[in-house]
Amino acid sequence: MSKMKNKLMAFFLTLFVLLNGVSIFLFLNHKQTVAQYDHLLDRFLLLNDISQISQNTYDSMNSFLLHKTQDDLTDFYTYRRELKEKQRDLKKTIMNSHNYIPVKNYEVMIGSLIEETDVTIGLFMSEQIESYPTRQAESLKFLSFLQDQTLHLLNEELTQFQSYYLEMSGRNQNMEYMGFALFSSTLFMVLLFSLLFSNNITKPIHQLTNAAHEIALGKLDGEEIIYHKKDELGFLTATFNKMRRDVIDLFTQIQEKSEQEQLIKEMELKSLQSQINPHFLFNTLNTIGKLAYIEGSDKVNHLIMSLSKLLRYNLSKLEKPVKLRDELQTVQDYFFIQKTRFGERVHFEIMVEEDCLELEIPILTLQPIVENAFIHGIESLESGGSIRIVGQVDQGDIVVKIIDNGIGMSEEIRQSFLSNTDKWKQTGTGHSTGLGLENVIRRLQLFFHRKDIFSIESEIGKGTIVELRLPKG
Repeated sequence: MSKMKNKLMAFFLTLFVLLNGVSIFLFLNHKQTVAQYDHLLDRFLLLNDISQISQNTYDSMNSFLLHKTQDDLTDFYTYRRELKEKQRDLKKTIMNSHNYIPVKNYEVMIGSLIEETDVTIGLFMSEQIESYPTRQAESLKFLSFLQDQTLHLLNEELTQFQSYYLEMSGRNQNMEYMGFALFSSTLFMVLLFSLLFSNNITKPIHQLTNAAHEIALGKLDGEEIIYHKKDELGFLTATFNKMRRDVIDLFTQIQEKSEQEQLIKEMELKSLQSQINPHFLFNTLNTIGKLAYIEGSDKVNHLIMSLSKLLRYNLSKLEKPVKLRDELQTVQDYFFIQKTRFGERVHFEIMVEEDCLELEIPILTLQPIVENAFIHGIESLESGGSIRIVGQVDQGDIVVKIIDNGIGMSEEIRQSFLSNTDKWKQTGTGHSTGLGLENVIRRLQLFFHRKDIFSIESEIGKGTIVELRLPKG
C-alpha cells in the first residue's frame, strides 16, 4: 500500500544524492583549484620574501659596519635567521623534478650570501680592517647573483602560472558547461517525473470521478477502470470496480426480489380470487358423485383425498421452495383426478431418477406446465392422450421434461411463443392453479439466476416437449 510513497521517497532520495554529488564534486574541484592557486601564490611570495630578506640582510650588515650599533647587529641576525628559514622552505615549496637544478643553485647562493655576511661581520668585529671590505664586496656580488636568480625563477613561475591559468580557465569553462548540463538534465528529470507521476495520479482519479458521476446518474453498467499498477491508486481502483459490481449485483438482487415478490403476490391474488377454476371443481365433484353412486366408497375416498391434497398444496405458503419430490407428488394427485375423469382416454407416467428428487424448486412449478400440456395438448383427443414426466441428471444439471403426444404447434408459433412472453400469459393458464407459464418460468429464472431454464420442442400432430434445465448445485 506504500508503493506511491516509496516512489516519491526514491525519487527525492535520488534527486538529493544527485544534487549533493554534484555539489560535492564542484566543492572538491573548487577546493583543488584554490589549493593550486594558493600553492602558486606561496611560491611567488617565497621568492619575493627571499629577495627582500636577502637585501635586508646585506643592508643591516652594511649599516652595522658603518655605525657599529647593537640594533643594526640585532637586525642582521634577525634577517639572517629569516633568510635561513626561507632557504629551508625552498625544498618543500618550490623545488620539483622540473626545476631541481636552478632551485638547488639558488639554495646554494643563499647559503653563500649568509656565509659571506657572517665572515664579513666576524672580520669586522675582530678588527681586521684590511680583510672585511673584500668579504663585503663578495657579499654584494652574491646578493647580485641572488637577485638575478630570483628574477629568473619568478619569470619561470610566471610562465608556469600562465599555463596553469589557461588550464584553470578551460577547466572552469568545462565546469560551467557541466554545471549547466547537470542543471538542465536534473530539471528535465524533475519535470519528466512530475509529468509522469501527476499523469499516473490524475488520469485514474479523473476516471474514478467520471465513473462515480455515472453511478450518481444511475448508470451502473459502465466500463471497468483499468489500472495495472499495484499501488494505492491500484487498490482504490480495484475497490471501486468491486464496489460498482457489488452495487450492480445488489441492484439486480433487489430487482429480482421485487419481481419475485410481485410474482408471489400475483400467485396469492389468484389463489384468493379463485384457487380452483369453478368449471374444474364442478367436473371433479360431478365425477366424485357419479362414482359414489355407481362403484362404492374406496375409489371415491381416494379421489377425494387426492383433491384434498391438491387443494392443501395449492394453498400452502407460496414464498417457500419445495423439493422436486413434493411437486411430483402433487402432479401425481392431479394425474389421478384427470385419470378418474377421462378414464382410458388419457395416460400419465412419471419417470424421474432418484438423484433428482431432492432438488429445491419454487412451489407450483410442474403443475401449471402439466395442466397446460393437458388443456392445450391432449384434452381434445378422443383417445390415446399421454403425458410423461422424465427427469435425469445431465452435465451437472437436472433436466425435467414434460412430454405430451397432443396436437402440437407449428415452428412459427413455437418461435413466437419463445420470443414473446405475453403469449405465456395468454395460452398458459392452468385450470387448478390459475397461474400462467410466464409466472412459472420467470420464477424459475429468478430462483436459479439463469435465463436458459426453459425450452420447447413441438411439431403439429406430434406433441410437445417442454424441457426445464435446472442447476443441480
